[in-house]
Amino acid sequence: MSNEKLEPGGRPRQKPTPVKGSDGLWRIDRIGHRSFNGVYCRTSGVGATSKECLDDFELNFERNRRKGSVRPRRPQRPVFRSTDPMDVVFRHYLELKRKAWKAGKIREQTYRRYELAVYKPDSPRADPDAIKLGEELGHLAIGEVGRPSYLNDYLEDIADLSVSTANIHYIILGEVFRILTLAGLFDVSPMAPVPKPMIQGNARALDQGELDGFFDLLMARQNRTRYLLPLCLTLLGTGVRKSEALAIFWSDLPDLDDPAVSTAVLHIHATVIAGRGGAFRQLARKRGPAYYITLPEWLTTMLRVWKARVRPSDPGTPVFLSQRGRMIAPGTADTALTTAVAETAFEWVCFGNFRDTNATHVAGVTGDSKCASAQLGHSEGSTVATRHYIDSRGYLQRLVDYSGPLNSLKPANIGTTLEFIAG
Repeated sequence: MSNEKLEPGGRPRQKPTPVKGSDGLWRIDRIGHRSFNGVYCRTSGVGATSKECLDDFELNFERNRRKGSVRPRRPQRPVFRSTDPMDVVFRHYLELKRKAWKAGKIREQTYRRYELAVYKPDSPRADPDAIKLGEELGHLAIGEVGRPSYLNDYLEDIADLSVSTANIHYIILGEVFRILTLAGLFDVSPMAPVPKPMIQGNARALDQGELDGFFDLLMARQNRTRYLLPLCLTLLGTGVRKSEALAIFWSDLPDLDDPAVSTAVLHIHATVIAGRGGAFRQLARKRGPAYYITLPEWLTTMLRVWKARVRPSDPGTPVFLSQRGRMIAPGTADTALTTAVAETAFEWVCFGNFRDTNATHVAGVTGDSKCASAQLGHSEGSTVATRHYIDSRGYLQRLVDYSGPLNSLKPANIGTTLEFIAG
């Protein structure tokens, strides 16, 4: 056997088997292997018992394979075989993510997101039709799944049903097969040539006629979800994400109580997350740092009317609350919007359309796409902020002020809308 066929630093191919000698001692004869730096060496062991002999061999083996190398001893990697079911590596992957969460490297919500993408939660409220990696691929062998053609076909099939699900599966499968590649099961990850699923859907701006028709529809069809209309108007006038709007507290809008201020300042710095115990507020944006924006006059007026209607007793409460006075989860808001537009010409509208409409309007009026990036809180737009703002603590903050251009985005029937909100 040539020395090069032995793995550098790896265990010898010959199994160490103690043999008792005539003197009563157990011995393992010199077995060949290679050190981490590739040098061929031999290791033996001796002991009064078979176990002592094996222990002595292991001690000598560790010493010999590190000779001439500074590489430290590492914990034994998990061993995977191509015949193992994918469920084995999925569970190992989630355990690594759980350790990363406990170590503070990722947020709990990130870990929960991965966990829910792989397995269904043990809950009567769980969607029985939800697409889970564990159910789709968990019972297949690693070798069956680990082909670029198979993985590409799988992700395309899932994308036909749900692009967002296909994208989270793409992320997880990329990390899972990186683990398997580093474990020695593949020379190159089979996910390497697989393209990311295309993000499709209804992400486009609404024109003025569509905006007017949409808000008229909300007033006609909105029943118990009174927050839906002011929420959509806030998304339109700010361009913030749905989860960021749901996380706005009245304390983030201190100018509303000053009637002399026509364009209030809004602090965007939090996100609502759907947790197992209900929705909660996370003091971080989905992406990007916290920032301040100036609201257009019509939105400032609308929020004053909304505040007068709900009469919050504490500034540290959400601007938008459910009928039961609870924080609204993003999924709950999605359901409310879907119900409101069902079987109408606006069935395609989702919350993201208001963000696109806001950005398109700012870019069109200013003639600069970086202005739209600044309005949406993207870092590439940070250099085009028009002025600064002294916050309640006396710190100088970057203030994005496109309230002028956004004034022309005012819905045509805003007077009727304000009356509806006030009622």
